[in-house]
Amino acid sequence: MHRTHPLFRVWLTALLIASLGSAEYAVAPAPQGDDGGSGRDRPFATLGKALSRASSGDTILMARGGVFRETPGSVPAGVTIKAGGDASRPPPMLTPALPVTGWKPWDKNAKVLVTSLDRPVYDLYVDGRFMVLARYPDLGKGWMRTASGTSPETIVSPDRAKAPKAAANRWTGGQARWRRWSWWWETRPITGDDGSGRLTLGAEGRFQDPFTGEGSGFYVDNLLSELDAPGEWFYDAAAKNLYLMPPTDADPKAMLVEAVTSKESWKLSGGTLDGIGFARFADQALQIGRPSTVMNCLFQDISTDAIRGTFDAAGTKVTGCTFRDVRNIAISWIENANGPGGTVFEGNRLERIGMLFGYGGSGSWKASGMVIFNGKEVTIRRNTIIDTGYAGVILGSPGQVIERNIFVRCMGSLNDGAAIYANTSKLRIHENIVLDTVGNLDTSHFWYPLGHGIWMEFLSQFRDHSIVGNTVFGSGGNGLYMPNNFNCTISENVMVGNRLGQIALRSHDGIRTPQGHTMVGNVLVAQSPSRRLQFHQQIPGNWSGNDAPSGLATEAGIDFGRMSDTVYILSPGVAAMRADKRSYTEPGSWKAEMPWADQNPRQARLASLLLINDTDTEQTMSAPGSGWLTSDGKALGKGVLVKPFRSAVVVRPGSEAGLPPYLCASGIDWRAEPRAADQPEPKAKGRKPTAKVPVKPAVPEETAKPPPVATPKPLAASWTTWVERLRERTGEALKQGKRPGFVYADLRQEVTIDAIDGESVTLITQGAGTINVTLFTKLKPADGYALAKDLARSGSPADHALAAFFATCAGLTQARDEHLRQAGPSSAAEIAASFPAVQ
Repeated sequence: MHRTHPLFRVWLTALLIASLGSAEYAVAPAPQGDDGGSGRDRPFATLGKALSRASSGDTILMARGGVFRETPGSVPAGVTIKAGGDASRPPPMLTPALPVTGWKPWDKNAKVLVTSLDRPVYDLYVDGRFMVLARYPDLGKGWMRTASGTSPETIVSPDRAKAPKAAANRWTGGQARWRRWSWWWETRPITGDDGSGRLTLGAEGRFQDPFTGEGSGFYVDNLLSELDAPGEWFYDAAAKNLYLMPPTDADPKAMLVEAVTSKESWKLSGGTLDGIGFARFADQALQIGRPSTVMNCLFQDISTDAIRGTFDAAGTKVTGCTFRDVRNIAISWIENANGPGGTVFEGNRLERIGMLFGYGGSGSWKASGMVIFNGKEVTIRRNTIIDTGYAGVILGSPGQVIERNIFVRCMGSLNDGAAIYANTSKLRIHENIVLDTVGNLDTSHFWYPLGHGIWMEFLSQFRDHSIVGNTVFGSGGNGLYMPNNFNCTISENVMVGNRLGQIALRSHDGIRTPQGHTMVGNVLVAQSPSRRLQFHQQIPGNWSGNDAPSGLATEAGIDFGRMSDTVYILSPGVAAMRADKRSYTEPGSWKAEMPWADQNPRQARLASLLLINDTDTEQTMSAPGSGWLTSDGKALGKGVLVKPFRSAVVVRPGSEAGLPPYLCASGIDWRAEPRAADQPEPKAKGRKPTAKVPVKPAVPEETAKPPPVATPKPLAASWTTWVERLRERTGEALKQGKRPGFVYADLRQEVTIDAIDGESVTLITQGAGTINVTLFTKLKPADGYALAKDLARSGSPADHALAAFFATCAGLTQARDEHLRQAGPSSAAEIAASFPAVQ
């Protein structure tokens, strides 16, 4: 007999009591749920059934931990859908993916399994992991490269003939995923294959621009003939057979294989979603048609866009959501620019967006974190965006606000863009932190480094931006690139260690009229040797001599505006200003050619360290060692006061060797954040030589899985200290009448703590009521984190510090970062000191 989980009974009772004054419905997977029920005395089994009953003002509670395999539908206006039940469990997950069974060994290759499926398959997952279409070269084995004679309709490559079993028409009917130009990929049907080096392509997926270049990376896929590596699949639509070579660590007898056979998406028009998960969608996951609220939701493994806003969606709020492993765009927004406006995207976290090379769609403005194609007074605030293929944010219409966001390693699969890329006027770009923008030139044809921190595009005479208080470090191009823009305020920005100009001011297309910028109080730090991340790149030989950092990069003969109170901090031999390939090293030496520029800046040639306040409160920040001065020459003393989402640069004589690239008030090392599966690891410093004939790097450009990350081990004394704190805090909670709960690793079950007697802790298993007694010191790091997380619901910084420490021990970096923010800088420093090996 099936026995209902006790926590589920409590939740359902609470729902029944609450529903006495309003229409509320519960949804839980079968067997707890049943669409034959009322949704009150017994939950429905599907969201679709609950939506058929709900109307404006009603609430639907979906059981946490449930997976709901449903055909997407529409949420009526005014309806709220929320997660219900035990808050420690995963969010209720909506997915159109269906389990696939009946696998048998393929008679042509026993390593490949086959089953019949009478519907198209768009995506395939094994045990929750995305599988790639059968391809050559295999994932992790590099690329083929284009050669002379390539055109938009024809790929010429000697690598074609080197493929195993090369023969005419072997690849005809498949598709080529090709980085045809610096800033876009294409997916094109292969209509002809001569087997020796020439592929003819169909028109589908072709971008309008005519450019091609030698050395562009490409691969072919969707070919049964290339199904030869674990993690690959193919669907034969004619025979209705699905083929899979499972990953090497999957158990064919126990693995869960899910196929996505629909491209439908959920539609929200005037409703609210709170704490709902969306996973494994072959197209967009959620389309918003009227002002709506989406909060605390999870979007994971989405093949195109996670959220797409349409014409009447102005006023929507998307807050506190997590987006990860989205292959095109996390948030794609096209609202009516003449509407009421007021859309807000705030406090969201984006990870690995557009980072599966070639899967981000065909053409430009793809594989990005957020793209505002059109909108009015859209606010993008306090989001964390880590690893995007193209831009972190693209802004295509005027009047938007971008403030207090953190961007890490944007431009990871494409070039010619920026973390913040603007193609419009009248933007407010304030207090953003931009770190390590890449500008990928690994899979590109031979081209120039254009991975900027912030780029205000030159395609029209854009104007009237306010660019204030931003921090940009380690970009693969310029820190702030400002060509052909007019009447902008550029003030109090801190630009450090970017590859070219910390700020670059340029004209375009012969337009040499005065630009009229106001530039006050910018700190420009040009470093050599570079401290940015290094990657393999294909750069033309004629770039030689241009690859030099400077404080300001500009050109003579144009009046760019008024510049004052500038600080230049320069490594020995680095130019304060470069104009028309001429270097200027001393203040005022540029007066004749650039009279508009600051003639009396503060300038120092010293070692520097960037201090970033990535928290919401003012912080006093210090630097390791002694002898540090602030940028205005004062002794650092106990530290410098840094405002929220601002930064400071400290200097001292000597070398920067041994110093971190930057320090953050939160205690987070953003370079240590998990990087994307397909992003190559940084190479050794120094640019690889380029040649007319492309040379493949010695290591693969892709990796099938992220490199393993060692779990940090604390000092023994520190572990004892933190375990004792957790024991004492748990005892306090028990005295207050609370019973902390968590999932106990040894039992793999939910338990509550009933009592602590000295070192012993009594655990009661949820549901069965089994009593287990163990030593508090025997709890594993994952147990410690789960327990501390439950305690941290109090909101106490001390409890968040406990959670952050044990999350670090358990290797849970995202959880660590979330709790560090709320624990405060002093706790962050104490936690860091507990792990000397990772300082």
